[in-house]
Amino acid sequence: MPLAALAVSLLVLRGSFGRVEHLLLALSAVFVAYIVSGLLAHPDWAAAGRGLVVPNLPLTRAGILTVVATIGTTLAPWAWPSSSRTSSTSASPRQTCATNAWTSSPAPR
Repeated sequence: MPLAALAVSLLVLRGSFGRVEHLLLALSAVFVAYIVSGLLAHPDWAAAGRGLVVPNLPLTRAGILTVVATIGTTLAPWAWPSSSRTSSTSASPRQTCATNAWTSSPAPR
């Protein structure tokens, strides 16, 4: 990992825009190859469509942990800006309404 960070740093700091552009285009070709390999695998399209519409979750420990992890990362504490204001000890309703919900700074007038 440190070697990759060094390579990216050198490329961005010492390289030209054209060099960075060509490298990113080459990397994006990997993603095109990923899609092509998925099509060449001949998936069961009916099962894929059914799985897209009708969820199927195994009721095992791994399945439940997957649901909890997905919900936990989706509803992260930083996504709830008002939760930090609810523990305020002396904020009146007028003060609470007059603050910006994202930064808790005074709202512009």
